[in-house]
Amino acid sequence: MTAQPTTDAKDLAPFLEALLARYHRRDFLSSDPIQFVHRFNTPADQEVVGLLSAMLAFGNVRSVGASIDALLTVVGENPARYIAGFDHARAAREFATLGHRWIRGADLAAYLAAVRGVLDTHGSLRELVATSWQSSEDFWQVSAAFSSALENALPKTAARTRGLSFLLSPPTPGSARKRLAMYFRWMVRSDEIDLGLWKDAMPASALRIPLDTHLSRICRYIGLSQRKSVDWKMADEVTAALSLIDPQDPVRFDFALARLGILRDCPHKVVEEKCAPCPIRPVCRLGGG
Repeated sequence: MTAQPTTDAKDLAPFLEALLARYHRRDFLSSDPIQFVHRFNTPADQEVVGLLSAMLAFGNVRSVGASIDALLTVVGENPARYIAGFDHARAAREFATLGHRWIRGADLAAYLAAVRGVLDTHGSLRELVATSWQSSEDFWQVSAAFSSALENALPKTAARTRGLSFLLSPPTPGSARKRLAMYFRWMVRSDEIDLGLWKDAMPASALRIPLDTHLSRICRYIGLSQRKSVDWKMADEVTAALSLIDPQDPVRFDFALARLGILRDCPHKVVEEKCAPCPIRPVCRLGGG
């Protein structure tokens, strides 16, 4: 870890463990895009569905679910087989009605063609990550290599739109790379929530917390960071703090912390009926800690 935490996270440990016990359960899968990955049983299907779900995981929770569901309806019951036979030139009609916010069907079609190209070259997304990890042993470099491999596999005819660029998740300066960090967490960690398909490709200790505006706000409330910018430096800082509690698996608290924002259990001001039962209230600077 290059960043130094702004608080002694060991003091937070019992409260975060209580939060974990409350929220880190399959009962809450329906509130998260990882629910779509759990619909499939084979690793090849799960890693493809995981990538597609993670790349569309931005915006309103309900609209995210609807967009992923619509895409998977087209992809069908065997996503890996569908991708293996994907023909970009013939996809226009099939993808015309798909999209999510500023992402259009043409962007999704080009992205799936790139995924096919990566699978053709590496055999699996896991193999790409494993090879990149062996070369660098650095999360940010592995995630950058992942995006670069997809960009290099794009069809030459693909229009470089805003939507396609966003799907590719390029390593822009300062980006916390939330969607790729989340996808890597799903694939590397192993428990009732995360699938552990890549646990031998890179260690869970190398993962970074998938930061968005909601999670960063909660992290500030409990002193995991005081940075104002939701960027890679904040992701490093929060992960470094959590590694004081669990150096082998620092992001295991992510799913539980994220429920506070996704389920609206953590408001922007003190609301007694929500704050009173919150396991982290004693250490929350908003709620009275």
